[in-house]
Amino acid sequence: DKALEDAAVFQRKYGARKPKQAAQIGIAIAAHYGDKGEWNQVRKSFAKSMRLIDRSAPLDVRMQAHTLLARALTKLKSKTAADREYRKVIGLWKDPAKSAKAIQDAGGGNRELGRALESVGEALFYFAQLEKAKADAIEFPKYKGKKDKEGITKYIGTKVKDWYTKKRDAIKKVSAEYGKVVALQPVPPPRWVIAAGSQVGQMWGKFVKDFRSAPIPKEWEKDYEIRTAYYAGLDEASEPFKIQAKGAYQICLGYSVKYQYFDQYSRACEEWLADNYKAEFHLIDEFSGSPNKVNNPLEEQAFPLELGGEPVAVKPKISEEEKAKMKQEAEAAQKSK
Repeated sequence: DKALEDAAVFQRKYGARKPKQAAQIGIAIAAHYGDKGEWNQVRKSFAKSMRLIDRSAPLDVRMQAHTLLARALTKLKSKTAADREYRKVIGLWKDPAKSAKAIQDAGGGNRELGRALESVGEALFYFAQLEKAKADAIEFPKYKGKKDKEGITKYIGTKVKDWYTKKRDAIKKVSAEYGKVVALQPVPPPRWVIAAGSQVGQMWGKFVKDFRSAPIPKEWEKDYEIRTAYYAGLDEASEPFKIQAKGAYQICLGYSVKYQYFDQYSRACEEWLADNYKAEFHLIDEFSGSPNKVNNPLEEQAFPLELGGEPVAVKPKISEEEKAKMKQEAEAAQKSK
């Protein structure tokens, strides 16, 4: 509370003379509320400081500010306002080379560049997610007729065929939106590449699963040869899309391993590949740790052991008062001797 009070005083008294510092304080206050999940406070904080940030802060800080505000507005269900903020972030990175140079000219290095790329990656991912929701809404048609050859054949030739075409084209369109994250220059942010790959893989994987779940006539179920040929035909027709899902998941997993970044998206990639291509991929929890963002091997090391296998004893910390007392007792014992 005291820090927030001091920040308000600084911005009021020195905002005009020290605009850069005041802008940094403005985003720091908003980030404080964002870490606590107090999204309405984030919005209120930026209502006071965003103009100053846009006028005086470096490019990477401005991008972070608009991204955080957009995230808060998303949490507050203000979609139109969130869209506007995320579009501002993308607009600030319209010319990647020019934007990267602006960060460098302002004294920024790789860390500042990385933060800017994280911001634009999040914005691109956000709009791709909106398109994905539209594609997800195209659901596989349920069969409600008799399970005879004539009814199912007609159902597959009409409703399933229509769904197949619409869903396939919609997924291709959304995949291109996620592809903008991977194509981000000068280098794509690993976190959002992993998320994008996971989502593309999930769409194609669900598409294949739905297509292969098409019903089979009862008379075909009893005939081994016909039943086998029927399912083989479904598998063959959907195999190209399964391969596309595999490619997207491999990109996701590759970035996760390369940059040692693990979250729910990378875990979804691991699980799908291990489930569908068991000979090539395996889930090895001991290597990656729990899927909780960046892996920290130092925190996951086992406790040190003695040669006999017993844990190394940790000596308790002794206060200065206890040390002085122990010294006095030792001196007294020495004198008595």
